Amino acid sequence: MISAAFNSLKSSFSLPNFDFSLFKPDIKEQLPYISGDIIEHLPPDKKEILDKLLDNLSIEDFTKFLLNALENIRLGKLANPIHPFNTFEFFLSTEDRIEKTKNIYHKTGMQIGFEHFKNQSIQGFCCFLKDRFDKKELLSNLEEFCKKTHKDIKLLQPLIEKENFKEFVEEILVNF
Repeated sequence: MISAAFNSLKSSFSLPNFDFSLFKPDIKEQLPYISGDIIEHLPPDKKEILDKLLDNLSIEDFTKFLLNALENIRLGKLANPIHPFNTFEFFLSTEDRIEKTKNIYHKTGMQIGFEHFKNQSIQGFCCFLKDRFDKKELLSNLEEFCKKTHKDIKLLQPLIEKENFKEFVEEILVNF
């Protein structure tokens, strides 16, 4: 009964779905994969963007979360030129960032709407991963990425090869 009421309330909300092709950066703007320590080699302005975006997306109060929605879209557009592997590396680079990442991807179900934005975020990463896959910029960097993030290459490589980017993103950001 509670589930039916929740689903009814949830369906009454009209939350935006994004056309991620509009968010893709110009090819000239795209940063190549950054080898080595992401904290040392990521340009300071990009670090600032990712830190602010991570802070905003990890807000637990849904009202405050929504108040940051337009800024998050702006920040997301500024972050999109960063290689998705480097974004994941940044999100997983310190205990504080890992906790914020967990807060983003594990708070679903707590309040109406978070699940929608989590799914939109995952779809966005899938879009950018597909773009980099098509340019042959994923498999060639996967080994270093896995070493830096302590992820299992034997698990992730088949996901990329099969272009199962949703499961790839979930493995990186949801399955800790």
